Amino acid sequence: MKISFLGGADEIGASCTLLEVAGKSFLIDCGVRFKTGQALPDLNELTGKSLGAILITHAHTDHTGALSIIHEAFPNTPIYTTPPSADLISILQKDALHIMEQALDKEGEIPLYSKKQVENMLSMITPIHWNIPINFDDIKIMFFPASHILGASMVYVASPDGNILFTGDYSITAQKTVPGLDRPNIPVDIIISESTYGNRLHEDRKAAENRLINSLSELVKNNSRILIPAFAIGRAQEIILIIKQAIRNKKIPEVPVFVDGMVRSVCNVYSNHPKYVSRALDYEIKKSGHPFFNKWIKLVKDPKERVKVLETKPSIIVTSSGMMSGGPSAFYAEQLLPVAEDAILITGYQDEESPGRALLNLAESDGDREIKVGDKT
Repeated sequence: MKISFLGGADEIGASCTLLEVAGKSFLIDCGVRFKTGQALPDLNELTGKSLGAILITHAHTDHTGALSIIHEAFPNTPIYTTPPSADLISILQKDALHIMEQALDKEGEIPLYSKKQVENMLSMITPIHWNIPINFDDIKIMFFPASHILGASMVYVASPDGNILFTGDYSITAQKTVPGLDRPNIPVDIIISESTYGNRLHEDRKAAENRLINSLSELVKNNSRILIPAFAIGRAQEIILIIKQAIRNKKIPEVPVFVDGMVRSVCNVYSNHPKYVSRALDYEIKKSGHPFFNKWIKLVKDPKERVKVLETKPSIIVTSSGMMSGGPSAFYAEQLLPVAEDAILITGYQDEESPGRALLNLAESDGDREIKVGDKT
């Protein structure tokens, strides 16, 4: 058995692992980095090789962003992932095309791939449910629940050379959208585990939720506009449900909550895959069809509506991108940052080069409070 890490082993981004076992080769994930000019994994390692399959743990871009490129090199290789991950990958890849088109127009930056490449890649995805074996001669591959986000999986490869489990990103504790990790009863010789936060202790989930709710309550009473930049998949939905429940339980005063950016289309995917969500969310889906929205929590359906959103005080805005590196969150941040009573609440990982990280660094500094977001300082 030979395992080669082509990216993601000592960094966030470009997760990509080559597994050579029992005479066959498999690629687990193929993501991109957030760094300009260094986006791709080391795909040169694949020169002259034949891939039996590409196996995807979950949809986040740091695990899937280079799929269209690797498909171009291996056009007949099947891509396996869960049904919700397949839907989410489609949304992310199409959004990436839009972002690359803007970068081309603005800075002349050459896109990593084209619309045709994305369409060809998506046509090769075979959705596979958890616990269903995929057989390659005497090798058996299975996906198991990993929690983390909708459809996220651990990838298990059982072979004559040994059994290996790739955890992907995982969450042991249950979330509002997806159940917690359930340890599968399988024989494993080697575990390859994600360790993004392996060297630190997270705040208790309930304590973090209460801190968020208390902050929102105070800010709403202060008539503030509050921006919550959030990853479109997973984190944004968790935030929406926390706010929804807190308003229902009168822990936050009734306040307009606006949901913008890619978060909108991602929310629709949850309703299509009830067997992959938490029991509570499944109940909400069956009851209302759409578990995230109500009379207080509304979609921003058109960019023209953003002016009206900014005129609403107090208000809460949940939108992508989670690092304020683009999308509506950068637009809203430009408007809110100069206003003392307004707030931006950071709720997720921030890459070292992102505006979100710069903002966190500013919050801890005593010097000039100057930040560049989008085209504005």
